[in-house]
Amino acid sequence: MRCLVALLFLAGAAFAQSSQPPASGNSPSAQGKQEAAPDQSGTQQSPLIVKITPAQDADKKTADEQRDREEKAAIDRKLAFETQRIADYTGWLATFTALVAAVTGFLGYATWTAATAAKNAANAVVSQLRAYLRVSLMEPPTIDAERVLKVSVGIKNTGQTPAYDADIVSNVGIISWPAPSPLETIFIETEAQKIVKITIAGGDTTLNIPEMPNVSSGEEAGLKAGAYRVIVWGRVRYTDTFKKPRTTRYAFSLKWEGDKFGPPFYESVGNTSD
Repeated sequence: MRCLVALLFLAGAAFAQSSQPPASGNSPSAQGKQEAAPDQSGTQQSPLIVKITPAQDADKKTADEQRDREEKAAIDRKLAFETQRIADYTGWLATFTALVAAVTGFLGYATWTAATAAKNAANAVVSQLRAYLRVSLMEPPTIDAERVLKVSVGIKNTGQTPAYDADIVSNVGIISWPAPSPLETIFIETEAQKIVKITIAGGDTTLNIPEMPNVSSGEEAGLKAGAYRVIVWGRVRYTDTFKKPRTTRYAFSLKWEGDKFGPPFYESVGNTSD
């Protein structure tokens, strides 16, 4: 019985506690008495702070750009270095080329000078040793009993070596004087009085050439009167000991003086020698 009374007492106490009104602090009257505090966010008393956290992609992009800038700077430095090195090489090459050109020019000049000196020396030797042929009259012309005009031509080698294969052509004629035509048109080579090839050593060689047959009495009278002259001309071709071909040409005229022909007169044309 006493247990039943205790249980009823506890149940009544619990019911009474749950039926009590809320505390005065939470009552509508109390809330009305309190003023709401103003929002001070973003003011000096309570500044608004916004924190931005960069995304992961932005960090990667910044790192890539930095790496690109560093690589470009390295490439620019290497390009500048290589460009300067090429410029240096080009400068050295230009200097070397100029030096080679100068040395080549000097060597070329020295070679030319040496070659010229050697050539001059060789020519001097040739000039001293080669053959020289000179043609002259050995005696005055004559007209024999058969009316043939004869002339003795002398060929002299004044050089120190022989003249080989001398091919001699000589001509004689009688022309009125002064000459009716320039003598160079009269001094024409002819094979009529050709002599066989001979070798003329040092010294004199006399050849009884040329001859002119059938001299008329009128021509002989004109010679003695001074109206005509005897002309003798020709050439000698030969080879010297240095295998070089040479040619000597001669031309002279003779006039009657007293009772014979006078000394030969060497004409200004027709006398050459190489």
